[in-house]
Amino acid sequence: ELGERAKPGNRQPQPPILFDLPAFEFTSQEGKTFGSEQLRGKVWIANFIFTRCVLSCPVQTSHMAKLQQRLAQSADWEDMALVSFSVDPEYDTPQVLTEYGSGYGADFAHWRFLTGQRSLIWDLSKNGFKLPVAERPMEVGLPLFHAPHLVLVDQHLRIRGFYDGMTGEEFEQISDDVERVLEEAAVPDG
Repeated sequence: ELGERAKPGNRQPQPPILFDLPAFEFTSQEGKTFGSEQLRGKVWIANFIFTRCVLSCPVQTSHMAKLQQRLAQSADWEDMALVSFSVDPEYDTPQVLTEYGSGYGADFAHWRFLTGQRSLIWDLSKNGFKLPVAERPMEVGLPLFHAPHLVLVDQHLRIRGFYDGMTGEEFEQISDDVERVLEEAAVPDG
């Protein structure tokens, strides 16, 4: 079945346009302002993490690292980005995020780790990405709950897909969808 998909002419449908993201601006691991303005024109994959998380985040981040390796082989690598938003920004300072990203071999020119005002990041998660985030004060080792999804965003800040960040099973699908969304820009509308 997978072989069928690869044949030319047997095109997968384009990832649907789900909804628009609001503009946002946070602080990157370099301590610089970074946000939607810098991402406009790129196809990017977003996720929400926090560095003290011991369960889902290391799995998600290692999947993002694999995606980085895979996408870096693309001729369109310059038009792609990866963005990890911290839902624990008080702890996750730019320095902490730099160390965390380095541990996963992040190419910081393409993969940004963002921190900022917690209320704004949480608002972007809940209302922008429509992903839940909450406190779980009773959970030892998991003080925060957040959705373990990887999210595909296009050049116009529109969400195009949600993928399971935990299993890695949708890895091929994400890579394919990134390429397909990039191709849209090459084809004039209408």
